[in-house]
Amino acid sequence: MSLQQHTSREFEAELQAVRSRLLDMGRHIDEVLDACGRALSNHDVSLANQVILSDRETDSMELEIDHLCLET
Repeated sequence: MSLQQHTSREFEAELQAVRSRLLDMGRHIDEVLDACGRALSNHDVSLANQVILSDRETDSMELEIDHLCLET
């Protein structure tokens, strides 16, 4: 196996990791937006607080994806 093949396979694996984490984050954001809409329409303060707390997880996911992109 040549260095170019190895590098190409490694690069594809890294891209797949980024794609996977982006999809995970997209699903998370979709859930958060759904919860946000329910909290607003139902005047549910408890659910609204859960949405606010989930922002830390969103931020963490974003930083992880940024890091993966920089490594790639």
